Amino acid sequence: MKIEKLIIQNLNSIEDAEIVFSEGILAQEPLFLICGATGSGKTTILDAITLALYDKVSRYENVKNKEQTEKGITTKDPYNILRNGKYDGKAELHFSVKDTHYIATWSVHKTKSNSYTGTNRRKLEVVDGELRTVILDKIGAVNKKIEELVGLTYEQFVRSVMLAQGEFNTFLVSDKAEQSEILEKLTGTEVYSKIADVIRIRKNEALQRKKDAETLYNSLKDDVKSEEEMRALFPYALEALENT
Repeated sequence: MKIEKLIIQNLNSIEDAEIVFSEGILAQEPLFLICGATGSGKTTILDAITLALYDKVSRYENVKNKEQTEKGITTKDPYNILRNGKYDGKAELHFSVKDTHYIATWSVHKTKSNSYTGTNRRKLEVVDGELRTVILDKIGAVNKKIEELVGLTYEQFVRSVMLAQGEFNTFLVSDKAEQSEILEKLTGTEVYSKIADVIRIRKNEALQRKKDAETLYNSLKDDVKSEEEMRALFPYALEALENT
């Protein structure tokens, strides 16, 4: 997956922003730093990417209590990311997978009665030139499809790609098998594990054929006759074969 553009509207400290990763200086540099004063929106940029892809974000997922906020929702609710005083917010992520371009959108709406609605908060579009076509708009279907496209679950994503502050140790203490799986997917080397699995299967099949052949040989070797025994049993037949 390659991230190309991020659009943020009314999320936390960011009222309106468009970050294009596929053009200009960001497209030319392999590494760059997001910096700014506390509260300027650095983490919100990362939260918006995670929300657009996975419909949730670790900032709220990791909250240990479920107290009511002044917004009338629990502290774990991702709708808390909506900017104060605003009624609509969204994270729109443009990305590509194997030359196919997609747009994943997460949105939230606050009614005038101060209730939050997110029933239609998810949308996945495919882009062909200037044409944008909605291919999925059901929450579960969008979440499942994006997980397939990215190749990582939400848990794997936040343990490796989008590590929250102070959460790097979570990846380090993960199960070794899970670490290997994540790193393979990130580096695109999972194909070698698949090749190794095929080789392992072929090896086991060859070993089984060898074992079967040895079993058959051992069951027959006591019945194998020497040349002298064969001449005694079939003297005329062997003589006829030698003269042909």
